[in-house]
Amino acid sequence: MTANVRQHFLKWRQKRQTTIQSVPTFFRKLQELLAEGYPFHDALSLLLPYHVKDVQLAQRRVEAALRDGLGVAEVLQQLHLPSVALVSLTIAEKDGQMLRVLQQLTLQFDMREKLARKLKQTLLYPIVLLVFLIGMFFIFRTVFFPKIVRIVESRDDVNNSVSLAKKLLYMPDILLISMTVIIVFLLLFRLWLRTKSIARQLQIQKRIPFWHHILATSLTRQLTHHLGHLLHAGISLQDSLILLKQQHYHHYLQYLAQELQLGVREGDSITQMVMTNPYILPQLEVFVTHGEHHGLLSKELLLYSSLLDEQITRWLERSIALVQPVLFMLVALCIIAAYISLLLPIYNMMTIY
Repeated sequence: MTANVRQHFLKWRQKRQTTIQSVPTFFRKLQELLAEGYPFHDALSLLLPYHVKDVQLAQRRVEAALRDGLGVAEVLQQLHLPSVALVSLTIAEKDGQMLRVLQQLTLQFDMREKLARKLKQTLLYPIVLLVFLIGMFFIFRTVFFPKIVRIVESRDDVNNSVSLAKKLLYMPDILLISMTVIIVFLLLFRLWLRTKSIARQLQIQKRIPFWHHILATSLTRQLTHHLGHLLHAGISLQDSLILLKQQHYHHYLQYLAQELQLGVREGDSITQMVMTNPYILPQLEVFVTHGEHHGLLSKELLLYSSLLDEQITRWLERSIALVQPVLFMLVALCIIAAYISLLLPIYNMMTIY
């Protein structure tokens, strides 16, 4: 048991030491070096000292992958880049648009980091304030409130108000415990979900209200983006779906491509497959139909992908904007509870006298 824990800890530590830091900057510099004519190996050798903690270990893994004849995506997988980026790099190796893909990944992950920073800034002040309130309420419960209790403990009618006031003082603790329970539940649910097959994972998530639409939007965006670029490069629909099915970085996209490729092979049109697939947004049918009729399927797919990109970005920005008011509302409830717990016993005493 101890040996297994030590081994897992060592793997986790090595992963941290060889994970790329500042992904947008890494992609931007890699694109610039490749555009200047640097070989891929030399470009990585120049960038690794600035983006990983253990340069020697990362360099050894990269060189071993290159000696084995692995592609760009498989080499960069050794540096633990996100799976979304690895799928795009796999497609870029097939359509020959590596520089364009690196530029797109730079913009995509730069936006991700901006949203992540905005979320951290949004959460920081309310959470600090909530923790401060918990400490203040604890001091009030242990120092000041017992004195109030001693004053009114001989009066039964006031004891009821004291009991209520004491319960109100636990409101910040209840909120913090509730948030912790929700987070732990979501983490456990995610771990449990990973034990299921991909098809079963999608079926379970399809039953979750609201989340199903979010999942379908994300999958549709990924499918239209990658399939559109493959078709634009002159690769046939059947071969494009096979390429998406063969990649192993994004399992949901792999499953979706497998379902579509099977239908196309059996003679169904892409429009029919889009209409009947529950994990694809139904609005895609309009773009696919228009693209098939005018011979511009790749452009229609890329157009819809860009529209979904904008929609997802707006969703994230609105969601982040809603987080802080909700947290401040909870903090305000805690403050109101504090005032009530303080004034209620005093008010009842005044009415008695």
